[in-house]
Amino acid sequence: MYSTLALTPVFCGSLLAGCIMYTVKNPRLKDSQSKVLGFMLVILAVGLIIIFSGYRGLLSNPFVAFSGHHDLALRVTSPMSKVSSTGQSGSILGANMLLSALKPQYVYGIMFDAGSTGSRIHVFKFKRVDPGKPFEFVEELFEKVQPGLSSYADEPKKAADSLRDMLDKAKEFIPKELWATTPIALKATAGLRKLKNEDADNILNEIHKLFVEYPFQQENDSVVIMEGTDEGVFSWFTVNYYSGVLGEPSQMTGVMDLGGGSTQITFTPSDPNTITSAPTDYIINKNILGRITKIYTHSYLDLGLMAGRLQVMGGRVGVDESHPLPTLNSACLPEEYEGKIVFGQDEYQIKAVQPQGSRFEVCYAAAKAVIMKYNIHTANEIQNKSFCTISYYFDRAVEAGLIKEENGGKVKTGEFFEAAKKECASPKKEQPFLCLDLCYISSLLDDGFKISSSVSLNVQKKIRGEEISWALGAMFDFFSNHHYS
Repeated sequence: MYSTLALTPVFCGSLLAGCIMYTVKNPRLKDSQSKVLGFMLVILAVGLIIIFSGYRGLLSNPFVAFSGHHDLALRVTSPMSKVSSTGQSGSILGANMLLSALKPQYVYGIMFDAGSTGSRIHVFKFKRVDPGKPFEFVEELFEKVQPGLSSYADEPKKAADSLRDMLDKAKEFIPKELWATTPIALKATAGLRKLKNEDADNILNEIHKLFVEYPFQQENDSVVIMEGTDEGVFSWFTVNYYSGVLGEPSQMTGVMDLGGGSTQITFTPSDPNTITSAPTDYIINKNILGRITKIYTHSYLDLGLMAGRLQVMGGRVGVDESHPLPTLNSACLPEEYEGKIVFGQDEYQIKAVQPQGSRFEVCYAAAKAVIMKYNIHTANEIQNKSFCTISYYFDRAVEAGLIKEENGGKVKTGEFFEAAKKECASPKKEQPFLCLDLCYISSLLDDGFKISSSVSLNVQKKIRGEEISWALGAMFDFFSNHHYS
């Protein structure tokens, strides 16, 4: 193959010389013929310039990627390593550059986030840039539906059909000529992790069948249940990618993500005590821009806000309830409040009861009792780390008036505590769970992660105008694993 490519400049040069000689011998060419020959001469000349402008060591196909399960890297490959210095390398590089020029300018990818409370589609548009640089994010189509897939445990086809409208919108967003080369994937999180294996598999199989109906590129691992560790690392990747500091240890921020069914914490440890004291599976090695970096990450299943809310009110997660389900009584709710909550497949009736003492103290104690059941590892250095807190941390901070929805902001952990006290003193029926949720978040940060009340957290939904989601990190991972370039 390389010897064939090496003849490229000879062929182009011969053709160029032939065109010139033909022009000299036929000075009375028609205007149209002259224009065609002139155009061919320009194209051939540019081709030769590109081919001979190659130099050793150029990065021919770098790619921001998660290489395998434990390798996040800016992958660098070069055809120079495959040939000897016989003059062929410039030809190969030139051929690669010419082939790259023939590729579409834009690349699309579809990533479904199948969470416990709903399903979301992220259709990413990237731009191919200069050789030696990764894809550049351009824009995103985002849609969501409720409830989550786990609500359809007994009706797997309905679970798949809940995604159909979002797929139709993806077709409208992506140019038709790029449908067949656009990868599609779905990664399910805590909701499906909690289902019986058979029920989860039935849902995933129906989704696979649905994807086959559409013209997008499906791989063998396009429809999977994602590991909690990946969820945390992908969110961490997204935050630091959008912030423009990925690969800069002194500038990269940690991420705390509060989902519905689980919560994650991810950061790069600098204190050796963190590494030695943490459970072995909390520390993983990642190749970030050519540098092996240790990352602390863990996902706590059943400590997401919706799962926590259920437990604070006396419900149970991870077990099959007898039917009909009992009514849950809680002192965290507004006086005389009655309603219902849905978690997974189950719907619970809920009813407010009069607290024996301060509503805040009773509710906080109930939240703390749930948090303390889980063996949350604490790392002392997080007191001094920069953290971006996302998802329900952001939503509840906005509802409590701690930040503005438009641009987020800094919130001290103690402010969640004070906001909980204020809300519980006079809970509002239009926000019946806010007292409980703020107590839960405050206890998670204080009693769980042991973060001092004076520590400021960066509470955000967007960075530089882009929505924060693990889906972007997962998309780059998918690109890498399946060699999209």
